[in-house]
Amino acid sequence: MAGAFVVYDAGALVAAQRKQGRFCLLHQTFVAARRTLLVPVPVYVQVYRADPRQHGLHVVLKAAELHRADREIADLAARALRETGTDDAVDAIVAATAVVHRAPVVTGDEGDIRSLLEALDAFKHPVLAV
Repeated sequence: MAGAFVVYDAGALVAAQRKQGRFCLLHQTFVAARRTLLVPVPVYVQVYRADPRQHGLHVVLKAAELHRADREIADLAARALRETGTDDAVDAIVAATAVVHRAPVVTGDEGDIRSLLEALDAFKHPVLAV
């Protein structure tokens, strides 16, 4: 997995909240490798509730950067939605963010993310399921 970035989707954040083993291992590996962990803002809004019971999520978010979509990401996300005929804008933003940053995606929904990446001609893009 070359590159400096990793993108987390909502499924990854839910896995963090639940302290799921596979996610925790991946996250520790990325932190040790000093990868920049990106959480697109819509993903954050989808999952974060400022609830003390989300302790596992809080720990992960402290190590991550919230990432705002720019025009390039927004246009790629719109293209992915058009090409796939789907309407999950948050997943499309995740895929577009990963393409722009040449980053693997950590996801709870491998199939949807792969479809969106394929629509963006990123067929061999790494997707790590948790």
